[in-house]
Amino acid sequence: MKRFRKWIFYIAFTLAVMGCFLYFLFPSETFKGALSTYLLKTFPAYQIEIGRLRPVLPAGLGFESVDIFQRGRLWARIDRITVLPKFTTLLSPKKTINFRGSAYAGTLGGHIDINQRDNKSQTEVVLKLSEIDLTEIQNLQEALQRKLSGSLNGMVTMVHSSGSGPNMKGKLDLSGVRLEFSNPIIKIEAVSLNDVAAEFNVNKKVFSMKRLEAMGGQIEGNLTGTIIIRRPFERSRLNLRGAFLPQEMLMASMQGILPGNLFKQRQTGAKGMPIRIYGTIEKPRFSFR
Repeated sequence: MKRFRKWIFYIAFTLAVMGCFLYFLFPSETFKGALSTYLLKTFPAYQIEIGRLRPVLPAGLGFESVDIFQRGRLWARIDRITVLPKFTTLLSPKKTINFRGSAYAGTLGGHIDINQRDNKSQTEVVLKLSEIDLTEIQNLQEALQRKLSGSLNGMVTMVHSSGSGPNMKGKLDLSGVRLEFSNPIIKIEAVSLNDVAAEFNVNKKVFSMKRLEAMGGQIEGNLTGTIIIRRPFERSRLNLRGAFLPQEMLMASMQGILPGNLFKQRQTGAKGMPIRIYGTIEKPRFSFR
């Protein structure tokens, strides 16, 4: 019995020493290079820059200061993320990797499924977002060229198959939204919304807005349509239609700008005033008919 305990101690000690050596002598630069190469091959439109990489327990990898670029332009910035492979899938054609982390003063999590069959591969990324602070997303503020604030929750799914580009779809919920802007036609400095629900998909160069609904705040309404994505992003073309109901404070600031019969329609309880948004993200234009 004493000999058995001794052997258990030796094995445990050896594993502990090996773990320490692996942790402190971990070849992070080699792993970062290999991972960046793999991601570039899987998602050729994106480049990854990793500030720090280290092993974590249970068996996984921890990343800090991860920047994701799309064609040389910052697309997302992640403070830290932990990647944990699902070991029961390592020998199967469909491998799963779980991840969790933090970004933009909120949290993120999800999984990556990599399916390889008959020399064809498909990668699916499911991303869950929680309490993301929109004001922290600097590239979003720059692209919109106006200040956007609020809290974001939701789920985004991106699928990339060999031989075709990535497709993306998502459902997002925003709260406490405030958009500041200045337009030569509508002299309104900012619009505040209590809750916003959005459902969209992206296929190649077309962003399709399946649903955009605002509830509470200065405006209630909905929009659907498309955005043709161009470079730079602020020159993307808008083609959105819907209806909106301005609340009393916003209606007062719009008196004299819109035809009077539209306000009568609002007061009689109709579903809302029609609106069309076109032009570019940089210089949007509005039509109320």
